[in-house]
Amino acid sequence: MIKDNQRTLNRLQVIIDSCLIIAAYHLAYWARFEWLALGKLGNPSLKGYMIYIVTLVPIYLILYRVFGLYGSKRSKSRRAELLALFKANVIGVPYFAFIISKYCCNYHLNSETFWIK
Repeated sequence: MIKDNQRTLNRLQVIIDSCLIIAAYHLAYWARFEWLALGKLGNPSLKGYMIYIVTLVPIYLILYRVFGLYGSKRSKSRRAELLALFKANVIGVPYFAFIISKYCCNYHLNSETFWIK
């Protein structure tokens, strides 16, 4: 009974995490290119930018699993869980920043305009 409930809770956590990753990625695009409008020489299309979500979500879910974020919470402290979340994101964020800056519409970072072709 307890194992079944834990499995159900873990599946729910994966679904919620997937939705939050997608929402955060979309919000980051909106904040970067619409709200702040830092791309003075053009912005990548939303479709071109969002195509990376296909790899982003599974990689993050795997990282979260590897760092033990989908296990039982009974024996973990809140500090240990936050540290595991930090570690997973320290690996995930630079990886996807590199992928997006390298392949998204052939844009790259520049100190003056941030994104140029």
